[in-house]
Amino acid sequence: RVTMYCLAEGLKMLRKVGAKTDPEGYAKTKYLWRGMKDREMDLEAFKARGGTELAPMSTTSSREIADSYAGVGQDGHASLLFRYTTKALSRGVLIDYLSLYPKEKEFLYPPLTSLTYDDRSAVMVEGNVTVVPVDPQMA
Repeated sequence: RVTMYCLAEGLKMLRKVGAKTDPEGYAKTKYLWRGMKDREMDLEAFKARGGTELAPMSTTSSREIADSYAGVGQDGHASLLFRYTTKALSRGVLIDYLSLYPKEKEFLYPPLTSLTYDDRSAVMVEGNVTVVPVDPQMA
């Protein structure tokens, strides 16, 4: 528990740093992506209740990177992509300078991030890929 608490607090601090170093970028809407291979979901249940990620959650600003994690283009795989609509406090922390893979432009969310369906956009089905628009909220 202590590790997760320290991680969540550290991400809050880094979010403040990001807001101070780039106030204009911080206030702009940015789409982030998370790809999952061999995953399907009950969209109606998600639209009604949303969900919570219990662990730290990685996202990327690159659709291509998310596609690779989702196995897009690989036959026989049902892929799920979450498209996060983020702005200011709803955006994870860019940790590319800490990452083993800095080119992935990873944005990290703390444990217990809540995800709700973004009803301003529609679910898109692109072949074997389902793209679900979500709004993240952090505690």
